[in-house]
Amino acid sequence: MVGDDDQALYCFRGVTVENFVQFPERCKTAFGVEPTTIPLDTNYRSRRHIVQFYTDFIGRCDWRNPRGGHFRVTSKQIRAASADAEVAVVTSTLAEPHAVAAEVADPVRRLLEADRVENPNQIAFLFPSLKFPMVARMKDALEARGLRVYAPRAGTFLEVPEAVAMFGLYLRIFGRLARRDFGGEDYHSYHDWLDNAETVAEGLCETDRRLDAYVRDRQAEIERAVQQTGLTRPTVNVIFRRMRPDKKRFFLRNPEGFAGVFIAELRNALADHIAERIEFEIVSEAGP
Repeated sequence: MVGDDDQALYCFRGVTVENFVQFPERCKTAFGVEPTTIPLDTNYRSRRHIVQFYTDFIGRCDWRNPRGGHFRVTSKQIRAASADAEVAVVTSTLAEPHAVAAEVADPVRRLLEADRVENPNQIAFLFPSLKFPMVARMKDALEARGLRVYAPRAGTFLEVPEAVAMFGLYLRIFGRLARRDFGGEDYHSYHDWLDNAETVAEGLCETDRRLDAYVRDRQAEIERAVQQTGLTRPTVNVIFRRMRPDKKRFFLRNPEGFAGVFIAELRNALADHIAERIEFEIVSEAGP
């Protein structure tokens, strides 16, 4: 078991600190075995002043459990790997949100230019919520300085670059319904998103010859399936979407033999599709 009794990130899932703190005692009671404890007591993230402040603060609390024992591992002593005593916390000036975002983004750029960190992903921003208005402002400020931001949970799933790319590739393989002359903002926003996804996928295929060949092969296999089954392409696409996820993964990960298995599965799916429906026949009865 690995954990930190001073964090409660997963309380919403029903996790309790007792599961961690009482683990050695429960092992001895249930299995007659005393587990080996390996303390992870070195803090590599924070400077010495931060660790000292934390240790002093946490030590002022009464962690005794009225039912016996404690709510934390009282014997642990956290130490800082960093021995420097430089400034550990800075604050921004009191200003408009967009100005504060710019003020924070500038030193981030300088940290990278001075090679104080090896990779931009070693820099993290913490917010009360990813729906917090400052998230978008901070993202814009960083990207204005050439820093790419990866925050998939800050928006919707369909805004994540990986999702856009994947759906765009699916659109290239399976096709899409053409934009019609319909009204409604949602309808046109949907097709705008499809257009963008296709553009992203097209760019990926232009820069990756193997990916482009894979997409073309899949397009050819679907056309072959359409011809051999006598089904229309939209029907083939609907049947494919209703297949089990493991079957879909098999088709997309195994180019060899794709056509034969795909066509066989289409025929089976079509037979199941017909068998699941009650047939109503028109019976003509002769009168007396």
